[in-house]
Amino acid sequence: MRTYLKSDRQTPTFGSASGPRIIVVCALVFVASSMLKFVHPGAVLTYLASMGFEDADVYLIAVIELATAVLLLFPRSRGVGLLMASAYLGGAVAAHLAIHRFTTDDPFVAFMAMHTHIGTLEPGVLLAALWFGAWLTQRTTPGLVAKRTQATWQQASTQPSA
Repeated sequence: MRTYLKSDRQTPTFGSASGPRIIVVCALVFVASSMLKFVHPGAVLTYLASMGFEDADVYLIAVIELATAVLLLFPRSRGVGLLMASAYLGGAVAAHLAIHRFTTDDPFVAFMAMHTHIGTLEPGVLLAALWFGAWLTQRTTPGLVAKRTQATWQQASTQPSA
C-alpha cells in the first residue's frame, strides 16, 4: 500500500474539467452551423451568396465545419482540430471584413453592433473560447510542477559536468 503525501496527489483544478467541456461546446457550435448549411435555409444562403459562396461552396463549408467539429471532439485529434478551427475562423473573420468594408459607410464597430449576423464577432468569440479551453486543458497543478522541477534539478545535479 502506497502512502501519498499531500504534494504527491494530483488534485483536479478548475481547468482540468472545464477546458474539455468548453472545447466540446464549441465543437457543437460547429456541428449546428454545418447542419444549417446542409439544410440550406433561405437566410443563410442569401447571406453566404452576398459574400460569393453559392451551391457547392456552401456544402464544402459545411463539410469543413463538420470535420473540424469531429477533430475537436476527440482528445487525440484536438490539436489538429484547434489548428483547423483557427484557420477556418480566421478565414471567416477575413471574409466578413472584406465584404462589409464595401457594403457600409458606417464605422466598423457601430456596424458590427447593429448588424443582424454580427459578422466578425461570432467567429472571434468562438475562436477565443476554443483557445481558452485548450489553455485550461493544458494547465498543470502547482504541486505537480514543483515536483517535476525538483526532479529535473536533482537529475541535473547528479550528472557530472563536462
